[in-house]
Amino acid sequence: MLEHPQSWGEKALDTSRLPGEVKAHLRSALKKLAGGKFLLIRQRHSESDSINFFMAVTREQDPYIKRFRLKSYEDLLELDIPTLAQQTPKDTESHPLYLVCTDGKHDKCCAKYGLRAYQSLKEKFGESVWESSHVGGDRFAANVLCFPHGLYFGRVSEAEADRILNDYRNGQLYLNKYRGRSCYSHNAQVGEYFIRSQSGNLRLDSLRFLDDEALEEDQWQVRFSSADDHTVHTVRFRQKLSASEIPSSCHSEKKSRVAQYSLLEYAAFDGSVLFTAQKEDHFQLHG
Repeated sequence: MLEHPQSWGEKALDTSRLPGEVKAHLRSALKKLAGGKFLLIRQRHSESDSINFFMAVTREQDPYIKRFRLKSYEDLLELDIPTLAQQTPKDTESHPLYLVCTDGKHDKCCAKYGLRAYQSLKEKFGESVWESSHVGGDRFAANVLCFPHGLYFGRVSEAEADRILNDYRNGQLYLNKYRGRSCYSHNAQVGEYFIRSQSGNLRLDSLRFLDDEALEEDQWQVRFSSADDHTVHTVRFRQKLSASEIPSSCHSEKKSRVAQYSLLEYAAFDGSVLFTAQKEDHFQLHG
């Protein structure tokens, strides 16, 4: 996440005014990082003498944020980003980082809804809150991201934004507008959501991913274990496409049917007692 206060185009990195060799360096780093993502960020009316560059490693256990204060964008050329991402530095950030997508060039709804959420959060949470370029899932605006865990939340109102950040600061997950966690595959994200909704376990560090398995063409099984008591939580769910076509973004004329997930079964086994439940529940992934 690179601080860049100038206006962003639809493709933030490509259309930015960053030096060409810096763009090439960042593209090369992303190719070497499995699941890596690059974002431009900014804070309005910021008067810092340095340029902030944040690297968030959003792994399941012990995620962290590393901040670099640059004198110029060319300083990025001295950073071996893929190698740094494999290490755990001693001087990591002690405070969370929050992003709100306000990229109106990519989609006007991100500016319309995201800017209001950003302004509201900035007043209450200060320097931890940043505007960001496109994060994915335009139709879910306003989109809010929490780091270092890499949590995505969508269709966030100003009132809910406060709740999301307060819960996160207290080690809890606000499930109502949760869109998934970036360290998990799509199936694992769906499974985590259903397990948390059925078990009521909302503590951030309480689950460990075990495995996922395709059962039928449209059905999957996902298992997580509890970090505290090693209870194994299992969910089965079905994927189907929406009945109608949905625009891919707020101003897009292109429409498509999107994946939707419904819970079939939930079970928890602690080694002696098996608990099962089947409640109506549905989920849509961040895109």
